[in-house]
Amino acid sequence: MLRRLKSLLKSEKAAVAPMMALMFPLMVGVTGLGVDVSHWMLEKRKLQIATDAAVMSAGFEVANSRSHDQALSAATLQAENNGYSTSKGSINLAYATDSNGNVTITGTLSQQANMWFSSMFMSSQVYVTTTAASFVQLSSGPYCILSLSPTADDAVSVSGTTDVNAAGCGVAVNSSKSDSLYLNGNVFVNVGDVHLAGGDSLVGNSYQFDYTGLQSYASQTADPYSSLSVPSTSEPTYSNQTGSTVTSSGNSTTCTDNQLKSSNANKFTSSVTLSPGRYCGGINASGGSTSITLKSGVYIMDGGSFNMSGGGTVTCSDCTNAATNTPNKGVLIILTNTNTSSGSWGAISLSGGSTVDLPAFNADPTSAGGTTYTGYSGISVYQDRNCGTTCTGNVITGNSTLQVEGVVYAPDANVKFGGTSTVSGASDCTKIIANTVTFAGTPEMGNSCTNSGTKAIGTPSVTLVL
Repeated sequence: MLRRLKSLLKSEKAAVAPMMALMFPLMVGVTGLGVDVSHWMLEKRKLQIATDAAVMSAGFEVANSRSHDQALSAATLQAENNGYSTSKGSINLAYATDSNGNVTITGTLSQQANMWFSSMFMSSQVYVTTTAASFVQLSSGPYCILSLSPTADDAVSVSGTTDVNAAGCGVAVNSSKSDSLYLNGNVFVNVGDVHLAGGDSLVGNSYQFDYTGLQSYASQTADPYSSLSVPSTSEPTYSNQTGSTVTSSGNSTTCTDNQLKSSNANKFTSSVTLSPGRYCGGINASGGSTSITLKSGVYIMDGGSFNMSGGGTVTCSDCTNAATNTPNKGVLIILTNTNTSSGSWGAISLSGGSTVDLPAFNADPTSAGGTTYTGYSGISVYQDRNCGTTCTGNVITGNSTLQVEGVVYAPDANVKFGGTSTVSGASDCTKIIANTVTFAGTPEMGNSCTNSGTKAIGTPSVTLVL
């Protein structure tokens, strides 16, 4: 018996069976792990699609000025629509904003993986994680004319005998009315892209309307300066100035009732050099021989308008060109009203043969009182949005010339260019953002805005970048 046992132990017959029995659990485990890993890869592909959808959805929320919480809710909903389960994972959004206000949104989704076989060997839960990113460009478009009113008829209007030459400038209109863009008469309009939230009304057979592309009943265009307000600052204050030399009454944050009396208005009928500061009741100049020279700086028309009639010129003595000087010296004109009991909300009004030639700052300017006007880079004329329904329309009529490198911004009022007025030139950077815009005569505009400090005007765009 003992001899037989020894022979069996020495025999190599049937050795495979016990070896297979010992290896079988390992083989099953490896095969099962392979099945799990293959499924994890498939889950990751599906989760990547959900992550891409999530960051794009969050991007559109940000592009429409919604909060991060709203962006997260939209991202979660789109991820769920693409197979993501909130009960088995987590979603995280990170935001990075560049100097132009554009936003990169990076989204990370993590979800529990199925562990059908691998759980026999692994005690910790396995997660599938994917990452994607979207880029939100808040203003994408070569527009230099923007009408902000959401309900105005004829929000951008061209009528009479008018020649608008602005081949490099796009036109954006936020009114949803069927006649948001109105052309009537013997008009010639040559512009770039046209983007309308409503429709266009082209009356008669005498018009010529040339454009690069036209969209009707499209989305509204964002106002790049919607958050801009007039800061309360102490500035050198001027009133009752009439001669060739002006003298400040000292620094002040407002104008007194006495300073705003019509008898104390700043009226000029001959040549004068003005310094930056607060001009109570505005500046009124008349006469063809009147020459107003402004030194580079911030000019606040407080409780009145900037009026030039009967000819004359307004120029800057020490301004520099934005294209070749960074930062440049320029002029910022602000129309506001700090004493509403005595003052009025002013406007800019040029008539007769007036000529204005002023470049804007291409960086945030500093006032004479030492305040940095944050966000005012590139703005030439700003009419305070607080004027509301009492806003006075801005008018350039006759054969006036407005040579401005920058933005004319009147969010609650009309801007009208009439007669034989010239708005900048084809080689300059001029942008008009107003509640409504009216053209008449032969205005010419350019969109050469490199180094101008102006913000882009356009519709938001969202792209997947990762």
